[in-house]
Amino acid sequence: HTHTHTYTVTASLPHRIQHVPVKQAKLAASLVQMAPIGFTVARWSLVAARSAASMQPHCRRAFSSTSTKTTTSPTTSPATSTTNSSAPCPHNPREMWRGTDDPYALGLHLFPDFVTAEEEQRLLGEVERLLARKRYEMSHWDGVISNYREVFRTRWASPENEATLRRVFTHPALTGIPLVPTVHVLDLHADGEIRSHVDSRQFVGRVVVGLSLSSAAIMRFTHEQQKERFVDVLLKPRSLYIMSGPIREDYGHAVLRGPELEWSGTTFRRQRRISLIVREEKEGTNLTSSNSTGMGMGMGM
Repeated sequence: HTHTHTYTVTASLPHRIQHVPVKQAKLAASLVQMAPIGFTVARWSLVAARSAASMQPHCRRAFSSTSTKTTTSPTTSPATSTTNSSAPCPHNPREMWRGTDDPYALGLHLFPDFVTAEEEQRLLGEVERLLARKRYEMSHWDGVISNYREVFRTRWASPENEATLRRVFTHPALTGIPLVPTVHVLDLHADGEIRSHVDSRQFVGRVVVGLSLSSAAIMRFTHEQQKERFVDVLLKPRSLYIMSGPIREDYGHAVLRGPELEWSGTTFRRQRRISLIVREEKEGTNLTSSNSTGMGMGMGM
């Protein structure tokens, strides 16, 4: 009976698992670890539940398309209201996307200002030294990206940078998710391009994490089968995103080209952008920096 109940709780898609009560989600997480291999497919679907549990209560609604809740404030009486993912929230802010589909309901979680300006500059300082002898490549073997540089790191010279990256790897939403220890550092030139693609599942798992640095960019997600379905997400510098579920599996993602981009009536120039990318390990693999450059993982963002 216990295994049957656990399967029922965890079989939902990751963007729906947030509807499971937090206590049940925690129970499911502990049981999945003890369950047979047949249940390991459910492990990654707990990402949204853990992330929802870690957020402030008023932010958890951003994980579902619609919900009804009772709201209170220090100056008003309790009132029942219907809210949706468009409601203001420091996590998954509504103003950061546009398009036909709600990315937060599809498995994208966005955390603005995940690092401070000082932490960003410290990371960029070390990244610049790593990239100093690299030249921009005009093409990649998978045909997805052009005018870019990249390096892969498992350790950082600065203890402060180690601590910053540790915060990424230990984010509450990623608890129990085995991550590739190698950080993919991607430097996209201001004139560079990342064309629409779905990250390869040949060597890595279902979760992709990205820390955006140095400049803003617009990531466009387009449904692979229904091209009229799309969503643009504004990735500001210092923001962190976690991508899983349908937004990872069913939508191609690209970085829009410049030289100028528009968001909410404001025009800005596309500039050079650095991103630090972390991915979930594919079950049964053990990836290290020694074979990272040939992983066939797709470029991510």
